[in-house]
Amino acid sequence: MAVSSGERHRERRSVPVDDQGMLAGPDGLVDRRADGCFTPPQLHQTIGVMVFSSRIRLWLLPSSVLLATLSVWGIVRYPHLPSRIPEHIGIDGVDAWTDRSIGGAFLLVFVYIGVTAILTACAELTLRVTPLAELPDAGAARFAGGNATSLVNRPRTRASAIRIARALLVFNACVGISFLISCGVLWRSAPDPHVPGWLFAAMIVPIVAGTALTVAAAVGDRRTATN
Repeated sequence: MAVSSGERHRERRSVPVDDQGMLAGPDGLVDRRADGCFTPPQLHQTIGVMVFSSRIRLWLLPSSVLLATLSVWGIVRYPHLPSRIPEHIGIDGVDAWTDRSIGGAFLLVFVYIGVTAILTACAELTLRVTPLAELPDAGAARFAGGNATSLVNRPRTRASAIRIARALLVFNACVGISFLISCGVLWRSAPDPHVPGWLFAAMIVPIVAGTALTVAAAVGDRRTATN
């Protein structure tokens, strides 16, 4: 008697598989972990921590506030800008100028939008990757034998993945602080080339601090992996 495709689909779904990946077949229990067809239930339960979840959302809030502040401030300041505005700020002050335009005046705002999108995506991908500690032994052996890079780039634990994601979002906020200070020079009412040394340092320090924090989070995860 012919069996429809729907009946065959229901038959396949009715085959019992226990929590350890053992398939009940006619010849006894068959281990389905080695062929990559089984994902333990706990792996599905640990994917719930994402960037926009309550545990991570607050770490994205400073960047959102900075982006909104930059946008509103730029819109308010644009009509009052001189005909020529700074294009580049060096250690000795403004060393390049450009005609006032939306692209020139809002360049740092546009760049910050892109940086925020990239770092937020990196933070979420960090949380979506299954950590090494949650990989089944068979899966870990398969990765180690065929693609070691996929293991090297994985966080060690779920907790370390959260720390790295938070560090990325804090780094993004530090970039926003640096851009906010830079816009204070870019959007001055008069074309003054002088920039105090402390102000130039204030533009650099937040980025250096955010970079150090992100590197520390990544190095801490690697040290955990070697212990």
